[in-house]
Amino acid sequence: MMTKRMILSGVAIFAVMMLVSPSAFAIPLYASYEGIFFDNAEVFVDTTGTPQTIDVGDMFWGVTHVQTIKAPTPPSGQTGSIVWRDGVGPGPLEITGYFATQVVATIPQAGNMPSDAIVFAPVAVDPNGILAPGEVMRIYEQGSTNFDDTTQALGLATATDGTHVWSLGLGPSTDGDSPGGYWYSFAPVVIPVATDIGVSYAGLNFMNPPATGGLGFMAIDDPNENFANLLVEMWFNSEIFRNELPTGGFVPIGDPTYFSFGSNDPAVIHPIPEPATMLLLGSGLLGLAGAARRRLFKKD
Repeated sequence: MMTKRMILSGVAIFAVMMLVSPSAFAIPLYASYEGIFFDNAEVFVDTTGTPQTIDVGDMFWGVTHVQTIKAPTPPSGQTGSIVWRDGVGPGPLEITGYFATQVVATIPQAGNMPSDAIVFAPVAVDPNGILAPGEVMRIYEQGSTNFDDTTQALGLATATDGTHVWSLGLGPSTDGDSPGGYWYSFAPVVIPVATDIGVSYAGLNFMNPPATGGLGFMAIDDPNENFANLLVEMWFNSEIFRNELPTGGFVPIGDPTYFSFGSNDPAVIHPIPEPATMLLLGSGLLGLAGAARRRLFKKD
């Protein structure tokens, strides 16, 4: 849900390949780790009558706007060449998304931890009627650049007016390489009046790989968690912050016009091309050394 980036460690030697997608534009995807850098705008939906407190049953929905994709890259997605930039290409001029989650647990943190743990699942009923059962996110590509999250209505309309190419959820991966994903945040359940209020972490799986031209995604060890060595097909983390009104001050919680929260970067995927859908770029193998790191980096 959520400006950040990560770096994965290691030295990779691999052939660089671009996948051919059946859609009109084709998001650039390579046979390597890819870093996806994005901004989100989010809405808090209070379902319990306590608009300043995050409770079980409350929902968050929002829109995401991809800024750059880097590849080939080490597992963190932080380093590597920019292969796609918003409004430039190759591929679609714009990549956007829509997401929605519902709170299923809040866990107070003991000791000197400043925040609570908030655990999310797919929404029982999407407040905007976009997601299918089990989905938490949809990604769209489009041939124009009209994304505008100035207001909730504009953000929703301009994020979902492209070609739907990916669906992501928290369930097992379709090819069986991941047992399931997760989405949680460390943030106070009593929403603070502050700029930076928490961080969010997620591991998601693709629900529709066959729809992307035979494309598969490799489940990778998510460095955000170290207690279960969880394998997921996309992982991301992001900072969560309060948005400001055009006239100054924070957007009130529950404001019907503006997005109350923002979050950002980065996400990492590892596509697996199939021979029939690959276009070889370059003459062969590319060696890439990446520095080990799990911490967040400042935005481009």
